[in-house]
Amino acid sequence: MKYLVKSGREYLIDINKKASQINQFEVFVNGVNHSVEIKEFHVNGGIKTLIIDKQVFPVEILKQADGFPRTVVLNGLPFDIEIEKVKPLPIRSEQSERKIAGEIKAGLPGQILSILVEEGESVQEAQPLIILESMKMENELLSPKKGVVSRIEVSEGQHVKKTELLMVLT
Repeated sequence: MKYLVKSGREYLIDINKKASQINQFEVFVNGVNHSVEIKEFHVNGGIKTLIIDKQVFPVEILKQADGFPRTVVLNGLPFDIEIEKVKPLPIRSEQSERKIAGEIKAGLPGQILSILVEEGESVQEAQPLIILESMKMENELLSPKKGVVSRIEVSEGQHVKKTELLMVLT
C-alpha cells in the first residue's frame, strides 16, 4: 500500500508485506528501501517496538477519532503526521488503447493483485477490472468498452508477461 505522509516534509511511503513473514515488511520511503519488523505489540494491539534496518525503536502511535495516526513517537521523539492513501494509477491495458475486440491483455509484466469482476458480470467502459502490480506500482486495468466478462484467464497472485491474455469481454 502506498501512502503520502506529511510531517513537516512529504514522504511517499510504500509498504509491502514480505512473503511468508507475519510481521516483516519492506518499506520504501521516497524510494529508499528499509527492512521493518514489528517486534512487540502493546496490550491494546498497537505497535510497541519496531526493528528498522536492524535497529530497535520503541514506538507509540497516538490516533485521531477516525483511527488514523496523528502523532508517532519514535525513539522518544514525537512527529505530528497527516496520512493520505495514494490510489493506484488508472491505466488502460495495451489492448484497450486500440479498442481491439474484447481481449484484455497485460500492458506490462507483473503480478495479478486483485480481480475486481467475475465471469458473467456486466461492466461499463473505463470500469476497473484487474489490479496488476508491476515495478512496485499498482495499476488498474480498465474496461475498453461496455460488455460482459465472458472469460477470466488469470488468477490472483499469478505472474503474467507483457501482452498475456488476462480476460475476454463480449
